[in-house]
Amino acid sequence: MTDSGPPDREDARQSPRAAGPFEAYRLGASDLQVRVRDLSVAGCLVEPDEEIYRGRHIRLQIDLPGEGWITVQGDALQREGRAFAVRFIHLDEPTRARIERTVERLSGPPPS
Repeated sequence: MTDSGPPDREDARQSPRAAGPFEAYRLGASDLQVRVRDLSVAGCLVEPDEEIYRGRHIRLQIDLPGEGWITVQGDALQREGRAFAVRFIHLDEPTRARIERTVERLSGPPPS
């Protein structure tokens, strides 16, 4: 497993992303169904989840259309409206590749 390391905040905002929403679960003592949007290899937004706190380490299981379910680890960064920004950590290469393919397929051509 390779550590993707913490992405630079500006790079994370500029990285290609897929709007979603994607079906997902926050894994824990009891798994909670959530929605994921703004998915990129750097992270995503999780909504609504009132139980996520900044700095908390979380695990998500996300259903990627055409790629199936993935499990990722992340750190909750900050609340953005009704969602929480999550930065992915420790992405292995197969998972990173599946996210990249999903983003490429769903994000469409870059704006002119």
